[in-house]
Amino acid sequence: MIQHDLFRIRFVLPLILYPLSFIAIGGCLNIKAPDNFEMKAPEIHVGSSASDTPANVPETHSEVEAKAELRKAYARIESLEKDNRKLKDKISKMEKDRKEERALAKRNKSARDDAADPDRAQRTEFP
Repeated sequence: MIQHDLFRIRFVLPLILYPLSFIAIGGCLNIKAPDNFEMKAPEIHVGSSASDTPANVPETHSEVEAKAELRKAYARIESLEKDNRKLKDKISKMEKDRKEERALAKRNKSARDDAADPDRAQRTEFP
């Protein structure tokens, strides 16, 4: 019997009190949807106008001119890609040379240190 009353107090009472409290609070608050809700759609421009075209795009008047300009553009792109490959090769060669120079400098420094202190070479060889 006590367990039944405890169940009623713990579980049933909140099921009744929570909705009643929300109804009471909801009645005190004045929540109202706006009377007028306007949303403007963004303007969409179809086609190309003078303001949409960058300054470095040449103006063409015929399909033949447009194709010629397109060929020039592709030739320019190929030239830039070739230059880019050359520069990448040059960079990789320079990085390889730098790595070799550092290794050589390290060997030379070690040799100079050994020459300046002959006992050092023996100490490092036989600890």
